[in-house]
Amino acid sequence: VTPTESAHPRVGAMTTTDRLLGQLRDRIRGAWDTGPLFVDPIIEPGLTDRQRSAVETATGEAATLGFPVFVALVPPIGYRYQDEWDAFTADLAYEMFDQTGADTTLVLFSEAESAARSKGYVVDENGPAVPPNSDQLQVSSTGDFLPVELAVPFHLTTLVAAAKGDPLPPLPDFDPVD
Repeated sequence: VTPTESAHPRVGAMTTTDRLLGQLRDRIRGAWDTGPLFVDPIIEPGLTDRQRSAVETATGEAATLGFPVFVALVPPIGYRYQDEWDAFTADLAYEMFDQTGADTTLVLFSEAESAARSKGYVVDENGPAVPPNSDQLQVSSTGDFLPVELAVPFHLTTLVAAAKGDPLPPLPDFDPVD
């Protein structure tokens, strides 16, 4: 793809969305070349120490369970761009699988805001798959949306369980009132 053509043949000339997703892809890949966690610089200052620690711990633990693991915390993506985002995340997940040469690779994208909308993939030679019951905007057992410090560990546990063929974990117990 050249700077003037779109990654999507149906589009023709490169759009602003294509250009921005290309820049985001380069930032994510640059970070993943050195470790399993990417935190977009736009949102990094807004993360609390607790959030950052929970995400780092969950990513580190998942990476020790026998699969290459990649996690990206990104700013919110508008619903209007959901189709492009879904294609972008699936393509990048498969690219990471292809690069690792592993039988299975786990890739998680999480939008860090008041509730973390996430997209997780178990990737193998058949391509990226989203595990069952892995809702993008995950709720707790009490029906509350999960913040990033709970969503990322939950989704990583779900991806590992799905990749191993184990039962999926129960929903976290979270009540924002507590």
